[in-house]
Amino acid sequence: MRGVIERILTQADPGGDPGEALVAADWCLRRGDRATAASMLDRAHGLDPGDAQLAARRVSLLDTLAITEHGLCWRYVPAGAFLMGSAHGEADERPVHRVELDAFWIMDTPITWAAYTTLLGWRSPTEPAEALDRDDEQLPEHLRQIWYVAKMWRQYSELKEDEPAPAPSPAGARAGAHPRYDAKPLVAVGPVHAEHLAERMTQGGTSFELPSEARWEKAARGGRIGARYAWGDEPPTPRRCDFDHFGDFHLVPTRSLPPNGYGLYGCCGGVWEWTSSEYDALAYHSGRSAPNPEGARVLRGGSFTDPAPAVTVSYRMSRAPERYDSPNLGFRLCRLAV
Repeated sequence: MRGVIERILTQADPGGDPGEALVAADWCLRRGDRATAASMLDRAHGLDPGDAQLAARRVSLLDTLAITEHGLCWRYVPAGAFLMGSAHGEADERPVHRVELDAFWIMDTPITWAAYTTLLGWRSPTEPAEALDRDDEQLPEHLRQIWYVAKMWRQYSELKEDEPAPAPSPAGARAGAHPRYDAKPLVAVGPVHAEHLAERMTQGGTSFELPSEARWEKAARGGRIGARYAWGDEPPTPRRCDFDHFGDFHLVPTRSLPPNGYGLYGCCGGVWEWTSSEYDALAYHSGRSAPNPEGARVLRGGSFTDPAPAVTVSYRMSRAPERYDSPNLGFRLCRLAV
């Protein structure tokens, strides 16, 4: 059976027998190996996504593998291969290619302002106009800027859903409003902020980091094979995705929209999410990657300002890591056992 399992872990194509993976999952569960069983159920579900009983069984097992650490929910993404890219997307999304990944955990939502400041031991502002009271002159400039650079962008994005701040007159819309620092992503942040937080959180045998774009895409797909969006191939709607409403200039609370098959919220739309990968338009053709990215980074997922073609699970955007002062840029971290 172990040979069968090893073979299944390398499979990513839509053709195959879900029954074989189910037998392997049962064999693993009898031996108490929930992690490998999750990989087998993931493969079976990818081959037969319409089987409601199988889907429920898979979700139930994945729920047992999720953990809460540092006050955040980390969802489990099983080990195994997946198909990365899109045959119908932009040139830099092609060709579709197989990628094998070890298991990892990833935050169920992009990080919120409340979570970020709590983890760093900072006090969150209680009013939109209130800046953080910091007397620490030794604080690095890039961390001071999290409060002062593009502060207005964050104020727009953190307003309640029923109190949008129209771009032409943000000050008037903000009057008397009460920001939601716990329900929406922190925006106008860059890799430097994500990496500082990850370093602070890393301890013992567990490390945290920005996901590579391969990890991000596998997580966003939620176990579906070849689908355009986190929920499947159906076009995005406001009930599925926070997208294409630049004029409203506000974010929808992330957990108000349905999760994907791994229990992740906001993978399509909401905020663009930074990855650890350096952007290379020909990376999929060459198979190369930069272990220590120095140039433009890959962002994934699209945002509330973007149309449907940009909020697919395979769309790639690039941006210089220091250009983060925008109201639609955020991040989520992944968790690795080392």
